[in-house]
Amino acid sequence: HLIKVTEHRLLGLERQEAHIRRVVERKKKKERWTAYLAEERERYGLTVDGDALKLVLDAGRFALERMPPVDTDDHNRALLRYEGGVVDVGAYLDMLRGTSIDNRPRSIDSTAVAKFAIRESLRLEILPMVAAMEGWHLDDDIAAYLEEKKTQAMVEMLRRVKIEEPILTEGIRRAYYRSRQPDFLDVDRVFFVAGLVGSADAAARVVELLRQGEDMSVVMKEYPSYSDQWRNYDAFHFSPSNDASLGTRLDKAVAAVRNLQPGEVGGPIELELAEGTKGHLVVQMLASTPSRIFPFEDPQVQAIVWGKTRHEHREEIHESFYNYLEHLRRQYEHAVVVYEDVLMSFGEGVD
Repeated sequence: HLIKVTEHRLLGLERQEAHIRRVVERKKKKERWTAYLAEERERYGLTVDGDALKLVLDAGRFALERMPPVDTDDHNRALLRYEGGVVDVGAYLDMLRGTSIDNRPRSIDSTAVAKFAIRESLRLEILPMVAAMEGWHLDDDIAAYLEEKKTQAMVEMLRRVKIEEPILTEGIRRAYYRSRQPDFLDVDRVFFVAGLVGSADAAARVVELLRQGEDMSVVMKEYPSYSDQWRNYDAFHFSPSNDASLGTRLDKAVAAVRNLQPGEVGGPIELELAEGTKGHLVVQMLASTPSRIFPFEDPQVQAIVWGKTRHEHREEIHESFYNYLEHLRRQYEHAVVVYEDVLMSFGEGVD
């Protein structure tokens, strides 16, 4: 096909007016909502605890899928406080689990972590409290919706307790787990942090400070972001048993880290970032972990095992559930009244 452009003509305002109005209204609505959230945050004094935030950020250096491995003993520490309550570290981790990986904050970015925690705390803690104070939960439509969700949850719980658990016994679940150990393998990993600066002299200074015991996250705050495209500080991990390339630039960092022990510093490493642009990278090895099989009690393992065994036994579960419903029908038959005239007229007048 040959296409020839013969004329460029601007669209008139009349043809774009509706679209422009929608864009402007959407922007104003977003601005009003942002302003309202800021008001509620100030009204309830929602603040982030600095010590707990540092704890989360330190654990974030070892995060997988942007989930910081915070020690269980620290889950009860208050991460945010507001008038009337607290949001602890464990609740923050639940917020992360309920968010897709792409929408989770970068686990060592203090601004991103705090912003995410504040936004989710407003949504899950403060706004429901405000709505309850207004009595909106007593609205007929809201009450009906909540009752419906409650009923659905109770039926699902009944199905699991009465039907699934007797079929999917611990023995069956453990047998599935043992027969598929490679599916639950956590590969060996090396964790490291890296800082990017614009000159060899700056990189040498960073190396000197790190070897004196300074924390890289603190040191790199003294240096501006190298560019809008490149972060000046980040955490990484790789599997030493896997030789697959991670990209030209990161491969250079990995090669340097392979020869380091925990706490040791490597570099500076000169990197080509763009045409005619160079950067200097400093790396510090944090820790290494051997490969292992996730334990049966791990929550992620439990979720996978339940899902897989439920699928394998789906026909047995389905038949057992309907047999149980038939049992309930007979048990409560005397208490159920069926109005035949209403039943016969149901659907009349509907084409």
